[in-house]
Amino acid sequence: MAQDRIGGTEVLLTHRFLAVMLGVHRPFVTRTVQTLERKGLIPAGGQVFSIVDRDGLVKMSNGAYLSPD
Repeated sequence: MAQDRIGGTEVLLTHRFLAVMLGVHRPFVTRTVQTLERKGLIPAGGQVFSIVDRDGLVKMSNGAYLSPD
């Protein structure tokens, strides 16, 4: 999770950059971000993603994310 490396709750990334970083099409990133917004895990809008519910994001990863703690 990017939050582990930035030391805050805000991550400044565009949908396009996320798509390149993840090797997926940009519309997939947009749909995924919209899903996270609907679930209340990140706030809606903009290029700044704030982590609102970190525990919810970790739970949604179904074990794919292992916290460095």
